[in-house]
Amino acid sequence: MPVLLYYLTQDMVDRGVSGTHNAETLSMTYSTTWDALFAAVAPSLIDEASRRSISGKLNTNAYVESYVDAENWPNVAEVVDIDAGPSALEDFEVQFFSLGLIERSEKRHPVTDKNSYWTLTEVGKNHLMRIRAARRAVVPPVTAA
Repeated sequence: MPVLLYYLTQDMVDRGVSGTHNAETLSMTYSTTWDALFAAVAPSLIDEASRRSISGKLNTNAYVESYVDAENWPNVAEVVDIDAGPSALEDFEVQFFSLGLIERSEKRHPVTDKNSYWTLTEVGKNHLMRIRAARRAVVPPVTAA
C-alpha cells in the first residue's frame, strides 16, 4: 500500500520549522492484505460512512501499519503526518465494491450534503464478522475425578 510520510529533519526542527506544508515528503509502501484493510475500515461502514471518513480511516491505518518501520526512515527527526497514497480511497472502493462487500448508501441526506456514502452489504457484514469477531475459546469438558 502506498504511503506518503511528511517529516522534519533535525536541522528543520532546530530552526523551528513545523507543519505539513513545510515538511519533507517520502513516498514508501507497507505490506498489507485486503482483509487487513477491510478489517480496519469496515466497522465504520456497518451503518454508513462518507468518502471523507473512509479516507481518514485509511490514513489512520497507513500511519499505524507503516510506523513499524520508523527506524528505517532516513533523516527523520519528527513525523508530521502519514497519509495513505492518493489512490488508496479509489482502490478501496473498487476492490470492495467489485467483491460485493460495499455499496452506495441509500440513506437520505440533506440537499446541502455533497458527500458520497458507502455501507456494507449483507455479504460485507458477514465477511467483517468472520475476520473481526472474537472467537470463543474452546474449553475442554470438565470430568469428574
